[in-house]
Amino acid sequence: MGGWADEGKGKATQYYLKKYKNNNGLLCIRSSGGTNTGATVYTESGDKLSIHMLPVGAFMPNCHAYIGNAVYVNFKILLDELELRHKVNEHLDGKVFLSKYAHVVTKDCLERDAAKEAEQKMGSTKNGVSIAASDKYSYRGTTVQQALRGERNKDMLMSLWSYGVKIVDPFEFFRKAEMAGWNMVLEGTQGVGLDVNHGFEYPYVSSGSFSTFGLLDGVGYALAPTDVCMVLKPYGSYFGPLRELGDFEDNEFRKFAGEFGTTTNRPRNLCWLDIDKIQKVASLTKPTAIMINCMDKLDWFIEHGKPWCLVTDNSGQKIEFHDRPIVKGKLTRAGTHFIKIIEEMTDAPVKFLGVGPRHDDIIER
Repeated sequence: MGGWADEGKGKATQYYLKKYKNNNGLLCIRSSGGTNTGATVYTESGDKLSIHMLPVGAFMPNCHAYIGNAVYVNFKILLDELELRHKVNEHLDGKVFLSKYAHVVTKDCLERDAAKEAEQKMGSTKNGVSIAASDKYSYRGTTVQQALRGERNKDMLMSLWSYGVKIVDPFEFFRKAEMAGWNMVLEGTQGVGLDVNHGFEYPYVSSGSFSTFGLLDGVGYALAPTDVCMVLKPYGSYFGPLRELGDFEDNEFRKFAGEFGTTTNRPRNLCWLDIDKIQKVASLTKPTAIMINCMDKLDWFIEHGKPWCLVTDNSGQKIEFHDRPIVKGKLTRAGTHFIKIIEEMTDAPVKFLGVGPRHDDIIER
């Protein structure tokens, strides 16, 4: 779970999937969002992929994938990614399961979303998710089960079956998975700052709930987590017309760090990490561990004679750091001070430091 999104939750999910791999079975769960959010994953062979519909575990060996009740499904994108999965590695043996209660993003949803964004300019990705969500809660939406009924939709159902996708009832599916002893990893999508109930700046939020309990609710079955990882970066990146405390505009750093949206390729707004917002995210996720990615990116500031910072209060007061946080795989005094502040303010241990893009580019503390 993260704050603004774009913190590397896909990477964290892959890390935990490798950690919890067992002989009985492994399941990666996606329970929220739609194609308005994306994840970058690296396959075992080193391929870099951007995905928007499938859980990241679908691209890992010996891992099953489940798409839950609160996901908004775009069948076209789902089929495209299933084909990508097949091309990357046709021998991936994990199965893909899709809840029959998930709602569908229809062509009408896409058209209405584009028209709404042209009028309101809210920063929508125009992927139809907000419209599908509105239809869902207005009792005029379409579930997967409804969409695939009848002779007219037989081709779509056959296409899903051809890739091994199984349409399931969550209760029956998870009961069998628990009895079989599968380990399960629930991946976060977007961030608490974009949560429709708890977001930082309504109405500039998304159409789902991304706190720990919101994500669990979207599964369709009551799971009791043993580990909860909050994922951060040492700076914030976000979209929208609003400005955050500690904003900084540096196009050179943006290019260096690759701060462009996975879904839209839009340049992300940049801001220094804000302690008040981190505390809010922690209060809604109750993490047992924190992963801070992109720690290696901070070297850029030192190399260009600039400090990297941490916003400490609502007035915009900052702590400046003038040294690299990590040297030769070990925390420096500046890095240790930074981590100590995060741990004290969240009451959670920083256990993982990301120092590269892949899920094995992590220093475990």
